[in-house]
Amino acid sequence: MLQLAGDVSDPQSQRAAFTFLSKSVGVWGQPLPDGITGEIEPGSQGVPGFERFVYENVVPTAFAVLSLPELNIKDGQVLVVRVSSLLLLFR
Repeated sequence: MLQLAGDVSDPQSQRAAFTFLSKSVGVWGQPLPDGITGEIEPGSQGVPGFERFVYENVVPTAFAVLSLPELNIKDGQVLVVRVSSLLLLFR
């Protein structure tokens, strides 16, 4: 997904990749509820190690896409990808 997110030659796949990554951060980055009561335990984290993966891989990819010289800001699809990557960063 990171490779697709960084590929500006295919805006549709890039958009899908950023959508997937954004939803992944929203789901796997959240604290996990207790399996019995459904309540979130104090000090609970999301998927172990996922936060590190996001900061080391996803965030740099999103910034890299925004700084690529091939990024055509006048292309409507590219604009959607750019907004998706920004939403991912500020989630």
